Amino acid sequence: MTAPGPVLVVDDEANIADVVSAGLRLAGFEVLTASGGGEALRLASSRQIGALVLDVMLPDLDGFEVCQQLRARPRWRPWCTGCAASWTAAAIRSCRPGAGWATAF
Repeated sequence: MTAPGPVLVVDDEANIADVVSAGLRLAGFEVLTASGGGEALRLASSRQIGALVLDVMLPDLDGFEVCQQLRARPRWRPWCTGCAASWTAAAIRSCRPGAGWATAF
């Protein structure tokens, strides 16, 4: 499975980011990780991101703010997905090309 670029997994809890990332990698995706909203915005500025798996409760910017800022960028096209650790399968499904906007809680 491929996306137009790597999937960016954003979660301040390393164990959750690790589980989601591992599931995505097993499904064939390239994965980048960030532990906060600011780091996610910086990575999205420096790389072409194919999809975003985004925790809502982050220590600096919440997930809604991160997604809002990214979607305001003229060239931003990936999907934003809210995620919890037990919903790894939903995150994988929502990162597939053509899945569009998805939120899985």
